[in-house]
Amino acid sequence: MLGSNLFLFSFWWLFFNHFKTIGTWGIEEMACLYGLVSGSYGLFSLFFGGGKVLPRLISEGDLDAVLTKPKSPLLLLLLSKSIPSGWGDLLSALCFFTFSGKIGFQNLPLLML
Repeated sequence: MLGSNLFLFSFWWLFFNHFKTIGTWGIEEMACLYGLVSGSYGLFSLFFGGGKVLPRLISEGDLDAVLTKPKSPLLLLLLSKSIPSGWGDLLSALCFFTFSGKIGFQNLPLLML
């Protein structure tokens, strides 16, 4: 995922080499946006990867085993899987934040929250 995210961001880098800004957005703001999106998706993939298979489980009728449990079935299904490619998204988020220069170590705890 790191390579894919960097490849897609390279198009924005080429675009902003030709046009310096669009409105108030520059390459730094775009890098910060890509960092937020890839970091959020990486956290979702690592901790709530079951959300990607939830529609298939519902359509195939495989929820019966989960609905009989005393715990919350939705939370149980969301936490049931972890997608390892989320680590690549988190690493690319760190690269984008470093490149943007907008988020430093003093803002990192707020960003993680």
